[in-house]
Amino acid sequence: QGRGRIAWVDPSFSVGRMGEQYRNVPGNTCAARTNETLEGVSSLRYAEYQDKRAAKREKTIRKWDPTKTYPLNLAVEAFTDMTGVLQEDPDVDLVRGRAISLSQSECCRHWDVEVAGEKQLQRVSAKRVALVIGGEPKPIPGIVGGGGAGMEEDQ
Repeated sequence: QGRGRIAWVDPSFSVGRMGEQYRNVPGNTCAARTNETLEGVSSLRYAEYQDKRAAKREKTIRKWDPTKTYPLNLAVEAFTDMTGVLQEDPDVDLVRGRAISLSQSECCRHWDVEVAGEKQLQRVSAKRVALVIGGEPKPIPGIVGGGGAGMEEDQ
């Protein structure tokens, strides 16, 4: 694996189904909640990129009425910007593919994630794993409880 502190496994790095299929769907989250959450992670540079878009007279979540929901295309644009920030970060290794299994080492000191890429399998090892799975959880073999939103046992 690379030298980054974070391994990001994703099949396309294109904001997932949200960017591919739901761009024109109305949102269901108030702008204030999204702004508060994303502004709280300064390394994603959310505010900076939102302000750049606003300077070009583009609609942004930061300029949206904080009490109203916003169209998902605004979230897609924000997540696309943040994806770009992470892709340029030397602490992030990009691993193109899908996680197909997750297991803990015998002495429980790290996790092994098996990743199916386009042409080969790859193994990524980490002390911690965050599963960001979107709106339709799919089980990952080897995870207690099927690997839905989180691991309740054997963390």
